[in-house]
Order: sequence, then C-alpha cells, then structure tokens
Amino acid sequence: MVTTWNRFLIFTFYTLTLFCVFDVHAVPYDYSYTLACTPVPEEPQYDGGITVNPVFDDGLEGWVATGGATLAHAESFDGNSYAVISNTVTLGSDGISQCFNAEMDKFYTVSAWFRTNVGEATAHVKVVTSTGNKTANWIIAKAGCWTMFKGGFHVNVTEPALLQIEANTIGIDLWVDSVSLQPFTQEEWDNHQVQSIEKVRKGKVIFEVMNGLGEPMVGAVVSIIQKEPHFPFGCALNGLIVENQQYQKWFLERGFKYSVFENELKWSFTEVMQGVENYSVADAMLEFAEKNNIKVRGHNILWDDPSLEFQPVWLNQSSDELREIALKRVSSVVNKYRGRFIHWDVINENMHYNLFSGVTNNGSDVFKLVHQLDPLPIPFLNEFNVIEGVSLQSRANPWRYFQKIEQLRNAGYHGPLGIGLEGHFDYVEPNFPYIRASIDMLHAAALQIWITEFNVATLRMPWMVKYVGPLLRELHSHPYVDGIILWSTVGPSQKPPGFACYMMCYTDAHYKNQPVGDVIDGFMKDFIRVPNSNGETDAAGVFKASLFHGEYEATVTLPDGAQPPAPQMFTLMPGREGTVLLSTCAIVLSQRCFEGILPDESSVVEDVLSAVKGERRFQKLIQWFSAR
Repeated sequence: MVTTWNRFLIFTFYTLTLFCVFDVHAVPYDYSYTLACTPVPEEPQYDGGITVNPVFDDGLEGWVATGGATLAHAESFDGNSYAVISNTVTLGSDGISQCFNAEMDKFYTVSAWFRTNVGEATAHVKVVTSTGNKTANWIIAKAGCWTMFKGGFHVNVTEPALLQIEANTIGIDLWVDSVSLQPFTQEEWDNHQVQSIEKVRKGKVIFEVMNGLGEPMVGAVVSIIQKEPHFPFGCALNGLIVENQQYQKWFLERGFKYSVFENELKWSFTEVMQGVENYSVADAMLEFAEKNNIKVRGHNILWDDPSLEFQPVWLNQSSDELREIALKRVSSVVNKYRGRFIHWDVINENMHYNLFSGVTNNGSDVFKLVHQLDPLPIPFLNEFNVIEGVSLQSRANPWRYFQKIEQLRNAGYHGPLGIGLEGHFDYVEPNFPYIRASIDMLHAAALQIWITEFNVATLRMPWMVKYVGPLLRELHSHPYVDGIILWSTVGPSQKPPGFACYMMCYTDAHYKNQPVGDVIDGFMKDFIRVPNSNGETDAAGVFKASLFHGEYEATVTLPDGAQPPAPQMFTLMPGREGTVLLSTCAIVLSQRCFEGILPDESSVVEDVLSAVKGERRFQKLIQWFSAR
C-alpha cells in the first residue's frame, strides 16, 4: 500500500571519537607537558627514544662531561638514579653530552627533567654539529623538586652530533634525569598533523537515509554545504577598509570571520594630540566588522615598548604622572568599546619591555582595571619570539611566559587570561620541533592560545614563501591552538612601494594574489572553508564523511526522483553528538501532515518510533506521535 509513510525518510548523523591510527613502525607524537615541579621525575617520553641510558640506571654510561664541568652519578633515598653536573669555573659550554647519529631533515623532540641542589639555574639543551649549534629550549630549574624540560630541533647534516645539556650558573649543581631524544621523519611529522586534525578539528559523520518502513535508501545522494567553519581563522584589517569597496569585496569573499586592526586602535593613532581623542577610523572599521558578523580582537590598549614610533609623540615617558596618564588611556578605550571585542591585548609585548608594567604593579593593575570595566572579553598577553625562535638570551620563550603569568597572579590579578603568540617568522628557517614543543608547554597553563599576528618575512626574503603553508598546517593542526589571525594586509596604495605590508603581503595594490596569497587561499580551501561535498548511500542506506567542525546544510536527492526531505542545518562541534530527522512532512508539520495515517499502519509508526526513541532529542517528537 502506498501511503504518506513511504515518503518518510530518517537522516541521521553521529560524531564519533577518533583514535590515532599510525603505521605499525611509526611513533605517535606526545603532546603532553607537566608544568608542576614534582618530588620525583616522570618516566622519559618515548622511553628515552634513541638516548642511551636515559634514566642513569647504568651509571654514567653513554654520557660525558663537556668543558670544565665535572660529572657524577647519584641516587636518591628512594632509589632514583640521576646525573649531577657541577660547574665551578666558567659560564659557557660546560655540561653533559651524549653522541648520536644525526640525520638530515629529521625532526628531533627533546625532553628531560632537571633539579638543582640549591637556588635556581638556567638549564639549556642544544645540539652541536659541524655546522654550528642549535638551541632546543631552556627552562629554570630549582631546588627541592624536579622541573620538566621540552624542546626540539632539526639538523641539515647527516653526521655524528652531540646532544648537550648545560647549566648557565656557577656554583650550583644541576641534576639531570629522564632524558629523551626522539627523531621523526618528515612523513611521520606530517602524519602527526593529519591525525591531530582528524581528532581535534574534525568529526566522523554517518548519514543514514531510509524510507518510512525503515528500509535503507540505496543510491541516495547526500549533499553537504559548509555554512560556517568552527575554527577561528582571520586576517588583520587596516583603515582603507572603511571606504575602499574593492578591499571590502576581497575581504568578504574570503569569508574571514575574525580580525584585528593593524594600528587604528593603538594609542599613538587615537590620541595624536594629548587630550584630543579621535576614534572615528576605529569606529568605522568596527562598524564594518559588526555589520558582516566579523569578530575582532582589541589590539592594543598599552604597548610596553618605549620606542617613540609606538607611543604618542607627546608622551613624557619619565613623567611622575605616567601611571595616571596610562590608566586614563585604559579607561577611555575600554569604556568606549565595552562588550564589542572578543579579546583585549592589554599591555603589548611586556616580556620584552617594561614601560607601563613598571608603573602599574607588573601590569596587574591594568589587567584588573580592564577586566573590571569590560568583563566579557579575555584579557590577553601578547608577545613575539615565543615560538619564532629561541636562544639562551631570549627574552620570551614558554618559560618566560609562565613567569609573566605568575608575576600577574602574585601581583593580585586573578581574572581570565589568554596567551597571545604573535608568530612573526623572520630571517631564519622555522624550528618546527621547537614550535610544537613550545605550544605543548604553554598548554599546561590551561589558558586559551591564539596565534595573533601570523606572518613570514616574504617581503624581504621571497624564498621564505615555502614556509607559509607548512607553518599554517603546523599551527592549525596543533590540538592546543584556539585561533589564528594573519598579519597580512592589502590595499597598500597609501604607503611607499616596498613597504606596503609588514613582512608579508597577501595581495598587490590591485588585490591580486601574491604568491603568499595563493598559499593561504589553498590552505583555507583545504582546512577552513572547505568546498561542498557529496556522496551516495550504500546498500545499508549509509554515507560516511569526515567533516571539519562547523555549521552545515545537508540535502538528499533520491534515486527514483521522489520528493526529497527538506534541507536541514546541523552543527558539528568537538565532543558533540546529534541526530537530524529529515522528512517530506517536516516543513508542514504544523499543518498536521501525518493525518493520512490509517489505523492499520500503527505498527509502522511504532517501528519508526522505536528506531529513534533512544535519541533524547526525539522525545518531544515521540510524545507528539503518541498524542496522535
């Protein structure tokens, strides 16, 4: 018998937890890091990798002293073995080392645990080859407990090399334990990214199409249209966006839903003359953003860099009134834009500089005021050269970030915080293992992590365009990165030739892609705003797909040309499951479209209901049928 139930289709999707599946010989990457200083060191990651005698159970086998250091083996009362580095002569390359066979183009992840006998010491790990030294990272070790080190490097030679651990302190012993050196091939490294994306950026979706009798619909075409991606990926704006329709068209066509203003919100821009504030450009830019549902980061309130180019020309930096003047600026800009930004970069680059932090209780007073005036946006720290590169002289690295957070907390700010990593990759080849390890470490602070100003120095060094794609893939695939903003503006007609953009130009003056733009567009097509997709249901009436988290519209085309269910919207989010019911009657449900059901079809109704009654979201629908 042909009834209205023959046109009833059930269309379901389920998000499933994904587990990383690697080749039997591949080693999965360990993203973990322990921030707490612990009574005993943890076991080495990767069981030590290629390290010989990583936990010093065999005395000092495999290890030698370097420089003027002396090396000893020790054992704690609980039986834990470790090495002791003593340096009483000079600062430099004195420490402990182990030889290993370095291989060109491999990625090396390093971890270890350090402790001192008294006081604190800078523990520094590097690789030494015939072409020079590369720093893996550094931390501060202290007495009484063990601190985890994590870092990484890659080498451009195949030859014997030294993994070297140093303490940059005289008269303090550095204890070393649980050392791990794990190499990865390029293929393995890329596979980590793929697996991470599948696990944290995508969900496994099962579409099931059946008729009203519960029979699978074979050959039905499921079409999937992405409406909005979930992952925040955006691009900076400059003031030309206000009146330049070509610029507006270019920006909107790319679908950027997150942004930041290059300069137009900065103090030096909004108060050129003391006491005369002009927010008109920022107002117009924010109006454009809000009109087009673009979320904006507030950059920045204060800038700790004392360079004259970054401060109002009238500002007397040595004035006794500097604190009062700075807090007045804070109140002005935050009150004006209360509730309209998603983040505030509160005191920009305050690990490198100290202009305003020095007069505001390590910046704590400013963070407290910002959060008090505007409680919804997340107040961010924002810093360069945290992931871009590292040396023993670095003013900013993950450990410095931890120290700055601790300073703010100790000074009295206990509100929300965000970690801003600018990501200006300049001059040198990116150290991908260090980048990954640094973000691993920063995640231990349990704060949001955003790449806030991403660019690569392609303007001065065009050959560096080859790093743009790999860097974006590395950052996007990292499970602990919460958003990425490009610092690559367009529309350079108002600036001298050659200085149109800071480090990286997306387009030329006519909004035609530069090589960088082609790379970014390709990345977005693959990972952010993905093309429409479709597939046919199999013999079980099922079509499976792996989709990026976001908002979607799904439609079904039936093989026999029958009337399809109405298009349905669904949202795929991390850790969420759901079921969508598509029915030819759904769009006229309020008109009692099921009135044609005959009494002898009650068993069919019961079968359909039993198929879905386990899903909580159908309880109201079940109640509706029961009332019929």
